[in-house]
Amino acid sequence: MRWMSALSLAATADLAVDEVVRALRAQGAGPQVDLLFVFATATHGLAGDAVPRALRAAFPGARLVGCSASGVVGGGREVEDGAALSVVAASLPGVVVHPFWLSEASLDADVTAAVTDATPVDPDADPAVVLLADPFTCPVEPVIDALDERFPRASVLGALASGGREPGTTLLYVDDRAVHDGAVGVAMVGDLVMDVLVAQGCRPVGGALRVSDARGPVVRGLDGEPALPRLREAVDALPEDERRLFSQAPMIGLATDAGGGPPARGDWLVRQILGVDPRREAFAVGHTLEDGDLLHLHVRDPLASVEDLAEVAARWARAHPEGAAGVLLFTCLGRGEGFYGRPDIDSRTIAEQLGPLEIGGFFGQGEIGPVRARTHLHGHTAAVGLFRAPAWN
Repeated sequence: MRWMSALSLAATADLAVDEVVRALRAQGAGPQVDLLFVFATATHGLAGDAVPRALRAAFPGARLVGCSASGVVGGGREVEDGAALSVVAASLPGVVVHPFWLSEASLDADVTAAVTDATPVDPDADPAVVLLADPFTCPVEPVIDALDERFPRASVLGALASGGREPGTTLLYVDDRAVHDGAVGVAMVGDLVMDVLVAQGCRPVGGALRVSDARGPVVRGLDGEPALPRLREAVDALPEDERRLFSQAPMIGLATDAGGGPPARGDWLVRQILGVDPRREAFAVGHTLEDGDLLHLHVRDPLASVEDLAEVAARWARAHPEGAAGVLLFTCLGRGEGFYGRPDIDSRTIAEQLGPLEIGGFFGQGEIGPVRARTHLHGHTAAVGLFRAPAWN
């Protein structure tokens, strides 16, 4: 298994394709390339299917998936402005590659049936699935749920494309085609493991809170008391700097299955507090809750974001000293230079923990990855796919 990547900043799509093809061939890419991941800024997206057609003409044995984006990742850089094309090429002996397109019409008819029909893969094969969705026409969370249901032991990585500002302006690539709706993706089966890391960019603060009265996403009771006063009490108990961060972006972490032990960083599914109802002394979060759920206040800042990504990457590196062959990085539009104050921070953090790797990806409008046993749609997150050979190899 071999992964290669290339980045072009050429102003036109044809020149960009020429540059990445030359760069990939210089790395040894040729007839053995089985899969191409392609991420193009909106300027190159105007070329329609010219980009995927030209790339498949250069590597005729390869399947292809990708999307347009507001910014791309490649060559150790995160390009957030201007024209750019990032391409990852993978040679995958012993791996069967199944690209797919979930059209808006098929998803409107029946999400479960659409996912089943588009992924003719044995559920027991535990595929690695990469999903790229149009934010305007794809019901992302039902699609994720359907994938989890169909492939309960699969790893799923993905993001919402960010190359369009209204329906019909996003481009999704599948083989030679450029489509404008639904979602595209690829299921990979065989001698390949994709480990998915999710860094939600937050850290827990204060103490844990137990839900004692929940009505779907509305929390009416915490620790046996009215929810809103108890929440305010927990916030008031924080140090001043943490109170300030929480007021800027009030986040709640929901404890997921931690294997019987106390939840650690990364075991919390982080969701934003959406609003409060003083009359009912309640507040709402972006997730369905149940009585007995364990919650924790979370705060977000650049330092917490870097620490979170570094921690999950270092943990993976300790567990897999053999390393990864390639990396896909889907990072949020809310991260990047505007958040950190410096460019390339997520790419650099991964490289610092895992060593020099071929990294490609893009800035998305939402990121897809697991927290413990379930796949979720996240915000302000870095979702990282690390590709390696199975242990029996």
